Amino acid sequence: MLLRFPTWAVLLILAHGCATEPGPAHLMQLGPHAAANREAQTRRFSGASEAELLAACVGVLQDQGFRITTSEARLGVITGIKSRSDQDVLADVGRQLALASVTLGLHPDIKTPPPDSYGVVLVTRRIGSEARTHDVRATFYQMLLGQGALASPSGQRYAAVITSPALYQQFFGRLDAALARSRPIN
Repeated sequence: MLLRFPTWAVLLILAHGCATEPGPAHLMQLGPHAAANREAQTRRFSGASEAELLAACVGVLQDQGFRITTSEARLGVITGIKSRSDQDVLADVGRQLALASVTLGLHPDIKTPPPDSYGVVLVTRRIGSEARTHDVRATFYQMLLGQGALASPSGQRYAAVITSPALYQQFFGRLDAALARSRPIN
């Protein structure tokens, strides 16, 4: 037996299925340092096409030891990962143990384990109608094994954004130099 529903009833059912409830409001609120972080992570570049800019970004990231995992030129997106050697991770654990013994476990740097890898998400955005002016935003993060409140039985990892302005200044300085080398000399 085939049931017949009026068209408006079918549309109402479909519309209800597409409706979503808003997520927790606290997830959409910006922290007190959001504007400063965004400013440190973003630079404007003029005089280079998006293709030239993306190629320079890939080169700088690879020079810094990142393996490019995604490169989507149409969208202006690059992602990469940089694994740390076991020796580096163990050296950090040793430093944390020494720090814990000296500070009786009260130093804030020992509350999180050392990162086992680093990641980057880089996005370009054309500014206005200028084909050769772009904003580049790079976000570096470290991958950590969950522990304490973030612990999970599966050993799930989580990412923590690196907010150090010096890291971003160094990256954008190298990107400036790479772009300068790729420009023709007049």
